[in-house]
Amino acid sequence: MLFTFKGMAQDPELFENTWYLENLNINSVDYSPPVNSEVDNVFLEFIEDGNDQFLYSEVCEAIQSSPLINFDDSSFTVSDFFILFGDCFLTETINFQSLYFEDFFPHGSSPYVFTYEITTDGSNKVLTITNALGDFAVYHNISLSNPSFIENKTIAYPSPVKDELRFSTQENILSITLYTIAGEKLHYVDKNLQVLDLSLIPSGIFLLEIETDRGTVIQKIVKE
Repeated sequence: MLFTFKGMAQDPELFENTWYLENLNINSVDYSPPVNSEVDNVFLEFIEDGNDQFLYSEVCEAIQSSPLINFDDSSFTVSDFFILFGDCFLTETINFQSLYFEDFFPHGSSPYVFTYEITTDGSNKVLTITNALGDFAVYHNISLSNPSFIENKTIAYPSPVKDELRFSTQENILSITLYTIAGEKLHYVDKNLQVLDLSLIPSGIFLLEIETDRGTVIQKIVKE
């Protein structure tokens, strides 16, 4: 049974969960996100950085919104979207990412208006985002990906991090790049590291791009 949550401001559950895409509907046609050697799942996060809120989603590349405006309990508006690094090589992934990044998020002309609703299905949360053209995306707060495709990943930890960021991986790290949430490059290392010193980096939310010999991993980290 589904129940709907309503409130006067942004629902805090938007920010408390990572949302995993289950279905994308464009022009009344359903598309399932790819699950293959490039993509375990397609996820969406709402990020708070100071007084600003951003939308961030990732397939192989990542897409991020400008600061969200007119953000209330059922809708938000985006002035612009930015594509952030990463590589897709499989046709299945490229085609889906094109629909998701070029047809669903930027739609019509700017500003882009979206409505959203969070429902609950048993113990799971369901987020539905609809654009002004009636296209919609359905997300769950748990991953429904086929686990047979999930491989060992490079993971940076801890987050939040105070001084030293460590890496858990079975892959060879080729380079590490640290970006601000707005996409500005802050730090670049072109060697295999197990520990990255972030003691001189200011507090905030950052994006970490880790290039390995098996592909590129993008991870959000919080610096205390």
